[in-house]
Amino acid sequence: MINKDMLLQWLQDEKAIYKDDNIYYAEKAFLVNSVIQWCVRRKKSKNISNDELDRYFHSLRLFLQNKLDLFWEDGIINMRVLRKKRARRKKNTNDETKTQD
Repeated sequence: MINKDMLLQWLQDEKAIYKDDNIYYAEKAFLVNSVIQWCVRRKKSKNISNDELDRYFHSLRLFLQNKLDLFWEDGIINMRVLRKKRARRKKNTNDETKTQD
């Protein structure tokens, strides 16, 4: 398996774990760890290429940056691109433009 200290350091570097007094916050760390462990098992059984590993780790980084949603469903890792909400513009009767959420 992967070295726990290395994983924790990477998660801290990616700002996925932070500490406030005696409390650690790691909202996404458990999912990230599960994907990494899945990748390690596949690598050991030679069912994943280095290019595929790179893509998974890139996806994990995007997940930690809130640019991608990752989730497990029926043993399959699913990905969904998160798009920033854009403010819609609505024209007022007196030609002022207002932003509507």
